[in-house]
Amino acid sequence: MKGHTSLKRTVWICALGGICVSGGGTMVFPFLSFYLLELGATQENVELWTSLASSSTFLMGAIVLPIWGALSDRMGQKKMILRASASLALAFFMAAAVTTPLQFIGVRMFQGFSFGYFPICQSLLSSLAGNHAAEAISVLMAGRSAGSVLGPFLGGTFAHFFGMRTSFLVGGAGYVLSFLLILFFIKEPPKKQETKRVGIAESFHILSKNKLFVRIMSLMVVNQAATILINPIFSLYVAELTGDMVDADLISGIIVGIVGISGVIAAPFWGKICTRRGVDQGVFWAFAGSAVTFFMQWAAPNIWLFALGQLLFGIFVVGGTIALTAGVNECTDGTMRGSAFGLLATSMNVGNFIGPLLGGVCADIFGLASAFFLGGLILLAATFWIWHRLRTRAAA
Repeated sequence: MKGHTSLKRTVWICALGGICVSGGGTMVFPFLSFYLLELGATQENVELWTSLASSSTFLMGAIVLPIWGALSDRMGQKKMILRASASLALAFFMAAAVTTPLQFIGVRMFQGFSFGYFPICQSLLSSLAGNHAAEAISVLMAGRSAGSVLGPFLGGTFAHFFGMRTSFLVGGAGYVLSFLLILFFIKEPPKKQETKRVGIAESFHILSKNKLFVRIMSLMVVNQAATILINPIFSLYVAELTGDMVDADLISGIIVGIVGISGVIAAPFWGKICTRRGVDQGVFWAFAGSAVTFFMQWAAPNIWLFALGQLLFGIFVVGGTIALTAGVNECTDGTMRGSAFGLLATSMNVGNFIGPLLGGVCADIFGLASAFFLGGLILLAATFWIWHRLRTRAAA
């Protein structure tokens, strides 16, 4: 990525903050089932409590993210990024103090209310990087993936040796560090005086008429719903494969970290693919690869092949997010970029809300492995739809 020194600094500071934000979230997400058991859930209802704890966060995020995105267009992106980091820190410190599953769900909803770091950073980088937005966003996503490497490893280690509450406290400290990085090292980009302000409701109305943007949002829902539906049962499935419930939290953390490692390595590659070959090709190959690797995990007979499937899955899943995000930059106006990324983040959180519910219900009825088959099936159907559209467009 070519550009001015200040742009590069902004990209890397956002990425460093992203490591803290992603690391804080992934420190605890794979181990929610164990924390809920500690808070009073039973083996009979822990899958349901975990699904509710996961989905409630993303439902709240889906509601508020368009508002935060639109406010970033009007009030400034730096302010909204700082708001997100500070609120997330508070949410994690509160999570360390809860004593019942119901209290924990309330805190998880406040965590969803605090969302906004990544979509507003994407809006900021997209506005600053211009034609190289995909490459700038890929660096941010690499930071996000790096956080997902450190997060589960640290979270699994702290949970195993010091208890889950310590993991929440360390995650909260990571959000504080993100806040400080943005506060001291990022400058708010100047507003163009000639730019006409568009109201929040008007910007949403204009974007709803943008057919390409609506298709991108729809694909993001599908992508997130499929890829996250395994999260509520992930550590339980690892325990099933290994036959070891005691060390399942530590093993889960290592395997989830593998996804982050592959994401860090692959993110810049996907940014270059989108810049050189186009967003459509990036989306197609990312979805196709994710579908294949989901079926690999479903069919894996042991923990080693399952971990290999997760490694390959991490390469493709980051590509889908980068390609769809880059597509927003191509089909929306700069004056509504914050609103657009806020709505895209809402579609992501709608998928995050649907996914854990689908995974929890599917696993409860058909067994834990069925969630992986369902994820692969959803992504395969989306891949064929994308292929059909590419073929139709080429024939026109």
